[in-house]
Amino acid sequence: MTDDVKAYAPDCDRCWLKDVCEDAQPGSFCTMWVSREPAAKGPDPNEQWRKGEDVYF
Repeated sequence: MTDDVKAYAPDCDRCWLKDVCEDAQPGSFCTMWVSREPAAKGPDPNEQWRKGEDVYF
């Protein structure tokens, strides 16, 4: 490993929720840490089925 390579821990400084999180503290470890916004999921197949819509998996 070279001197210019740095390992990053999951702390509040690099979390995408740092501006809205009530517990955000720079340099602290967080178990809820996420580096970027999660991808949008498709429609809930259970909800589609309850509405009588066709469901494809």
